[in-house]
Amino acid sequence: EIADRIGVINRGKRLLVEDKDVLMRKLGKKHLAIQLHSRLEEIPASLSSWSLNLSEAGDQLIYDYELGSNHGAIARLLQDVDAAGIGFDDLSTRQTSLEDIFVSLIGEAE
Repeated sequence: EIADRIGVINRGKRLLVEDKDVLMRKLGKKHLAIQLHSRLEEIPASLSSWSLNLSEAGDQLIYDYELGSNHGAIARLLQDVDAAGIGFDDLSTRQTSLEDIFVSLIGEAE
């Protein structure tokens, strides 16, 4: 089982000590990949307010967002994707791990 509090030390310097849940909310992110039915060359202008990225192959729309900040955004995004006439076959999500956060913190400190 993982500890309730996390401390990160780099080269003898304490970078942070935080409750795990607080740390995940502050620094954690989620990654939503929308698998498209057909490839896109570019993201339509009607979706420009979403800060989306298009995969290199053009077959996925990627949306990264802060944990806990969603508040219905995914449903609105999917409605906007549908309204833009873009079909999709699948959705997948990935959440930042504690290891990802640790590597990010150490990288920023160096």
